Amino acid sequence: MAVNKRGDNLLVAAYSRTISRPDFWQLNPFRLQISEYAFMEGNPDLRPAYSNNVSLTFVYKSATSVSLGYDVTSGQTGQITSIDADNPNVTIVRTENMNNTVTGHLSFVTPVKIAKWWTLTTNLTGIYRKLEYNGVSLRKPMLYVNISSNVTLPWKLIFETQGWWTSGQIYGNMSIASMGVLNVSLKRTFLSGSLTASLGANNILDTGLNRVTTSGEGFVTRINNRYSRPEACASLRYNFKAGKNVPIKRVEQDNDQNERIQNQ
Repeated sequence: MAVNKRGDNLLVAAYSRTISRPDFWQLNPFRLQISEYAFMEGNPDLRPAYSNNVSLTFVYKSATSVSLGYDVTSGQTGQITSIDADNPNVTIVRTENMNNTVTGHLSFVTPVKIAKWWTLTTNLTGIYRKLEYNGVSLRKPMLYVNISSNVTLPWKLIFETQGWWTSGQIYGNMSIASMGVLNVSLKRTFLSGSLTASLGANNILDTGLNRVTTSGEGFVTRINNRYSRPEACASLRYNFKAGKNVPIKRVEQDNDQNERIQNQ
């Protein structure tokens, strides 16, 4: 349902009920070795997950938006890590159905024109998640921040900065520590905007480290996994535009000629 009372302002209310079915690799009962002491195992007993979601979104001046949502999922899948019964030094990662998962979120997105040459876009999302599995209840507030900056410089140069950061998260019985990345780039267009040249650097603060803690009955494991390293990049992109429109000549036929063609 959408309500638009003042032209460029919009209020949207939505409700949805969805079903999510397990992927094939989650159902595969065979083990896949992911490290010397860790295996991933499918679960053929997985059930579909049913979700009920309600949300309310307000858009101001066709730019700034605020969204509030609430989601209740029965049977949501999550990765559960446990100790192998035959070898206590080996961990098994298996997909299981959670009892219930409740998620609430509040997000705020706004582009701000600080100056004629500087635009800043901010995306802030707060999430509260509650998981229930085998009588254990886990609760976790989370925050996601995404900020992009666009600065116009002399000689038609554009300096872009894009960074994101997320607080700790929970998935199954895994807890993931906060992480984030900052990227920068310098761009310029040529040939009336058809050609764009870009030179940039990704993860300039060298923060691409994923720290995962898994806790279960009688064990705690900690793993550090690097998902990004500092790197330089360059690119050229050309936009092929359509040529001039070719006029189409139409030949009109009179009624007598159409009749002769039909009688043949």
